[in-house]
Amino acid sequence: AGAFEAVTTGGVTKYRYHLSADSREVAEVDLSNSGSTVNETVSYVLSDHLGSVDVVQTVNASTGAVIGTQYMSFSAWGGRREPNTWLPPVTQAEAQADHNANRYGFTHQEMLDNVGIIHMNGRIYDPNLGRFLSVDPVFEFPTNTQSLNPYSYVLNNPLSMTDPTGYMADSCGTGKTSCPDSSSQQGTTTVHVSYTPTGSHIAVSGTLTATPVGNGNFAVTASNAGLAAAFSAGAHAMFGNGAQSSQGAADAQRQPAQHTDIGSPAQTNVATGSQAQRFVNPTAGGVRDDRTGGGYFDSTRRDPDGTIRFHLATDFLATPSQDVEAPISGKVRELIVYGQKFTRKDPRLKQFRGVAIKGQDEYGFPTGYSAKLFYVAPATGIGGTIVHAGDIIGTAQNRAQFTPGMQNHVHMELYLLGQRVDPLNYIQPNY
Repeated sequence: AGAFEAVTTGGVTKYRYHLSADSREVAEVDLSNSGSTVNETVSYVLSDHLGSVDVVQTVNASTGAVIGTQYMSFSAWGGRREPNTWLPPVTQAEAQADHNANRYGFTHQEMLDNVGIIHMNGRIYDPNLGRFLSVDPVFEFPTNTQSLNPYSYVLNNPLSMTDPTGYMADSCGTGKTSCPDSSSQQGTTTVHVSYTPTGSHIAVSGTLTATPVGNGNFAVTASNAGLAAAFSAGAHAMFGNGAQSSQGAADAQRQPAQHTDIGSPAQTNVATGSQAQRFVNPTAGGVRDDRTGGGYFDSTRRDPDGTIRFHLATDFLATPSQDVEAPISGKVRELIVYGQKFTRKDPRLKQFRGVAIKGQDEYGFPTGYSAKLFYVAPATGIGGTIVHAGDIIGTAQNRAQFTPGMQNHVHMELYLLGQRVDPLNYIQPNY
């Protein structure tokens, strides 16, 4: 909800103010007129660890007298149930009473009680089925089988995760709703390990230390390189590229920043087998949108012969000669942007270069991501080297000089397991 709304019921209009703390609603203040008298009530909202509404207590703002207390309860999958017995279902009258007290309920999403569904912003969710009613446009965890069903809710883990946007599972403590687990934040944990690799008679031993780094995430360090490599290989074998344990906060992905940008902060971490894959806006710029064509993923283009094609990339605005940063970590190779088909017609196009990065972590394991950037003059000697996201890999070339009306840009293609994906699902454009 917004901070303010006007609610009209039975011809009476209440002006409602929503008060929040730590990204969670804690109270609603209602103002209404009765003749020349202004009535003010305050409804205090108490929530559980998922952000679901538990109790709404309404008091007279002037006297402090309790007007009413409404108790609510939800099943694991979000259906309303009796708060005392936990037995479903509630009657329509009881559901309406809950709705009148606060229309938000399960994980603090809007309850559409008259039709028995929940409005989760991006999609509609049916708590009786435990499924969304439409396909998820975001394929979050390619290596996690719980992510293969595009209708499933939070990897079938509703007691530990929420979906604030309707598009992406959010582990507790990282998004709009929080699920604090004090035991996971209390300090560093160290375990002693002795491990004998398959086919070897030499044991690898030492200690693994997990240190809280905020938002429910942990940094794991090993006491020696052999153990670090063994741990990384084990994690990679167990969880694959792009996923850790489905219970871990590292599974939390991004939230939509706005309706046109299911995106993330400018720099995002996505879990891999051994460390986080970080994404960076290569130019720190916005997205090209001019009379020669849109620079957004899936925008349409018309070739000179009249053929309509889709632009499966994102064009980030860039000033000629500005530094360009690596959008992901990995191994670099240099590219030639235009082949002979184009350079025969316009020899000037021969000057344009690019950079490709095959994503890998610090132990050399592939992350499943790769990127190509066009209209970038590669830095001297960059080919064949390993770069980290945010490292300077070259400078932007002046592509716009040959096309009147075009904004200068760096063309970026992002791949996940060989398939092109929208970079704006991972990178926030800056305007």
